[in-house]
Amino acid sequence: MAQPPILSWEGLGLQQGGRWLFGGPDTDGLDLHIGPRDRLALIGRNGAGKTTLFRLINQQIEADRGLRKVKPGTRIVLLEQEPNLGGFDTLMDWAVAGDHAPAEHEV
Repeated sequence: MAQPPILSWEGLGLQQGGRWLFGGPDTDGLDLHIGPRDRLALIGRNGAGKTTLFRLINQQIEADRGLRKVKPGTRIVLLEQEPNLGGFDTLMDWAVAGDHAPAEHEV
């Protein structure tokens, strides 16, 4: 039996610059369900909203509509395309020095 999702979003809608990236006035919006061992890859042209979707998931920006649910104990981490390494020489050094607190689930 499939385990319940650790993150789900139903009816996601976001409008930016006068256009809808996700959802819209005539649609139900985007439904997204990520399970405990799922992997997520987004492929699309520049400006399609890939980074915006990850920022929505990470709550760096707010959606215009939709219901977001996150399983308690889940830690959501987003590595930007061009991260600020904060004085570390390499991405590996930055990642290894990060928060080592255990999380029950990670996205």
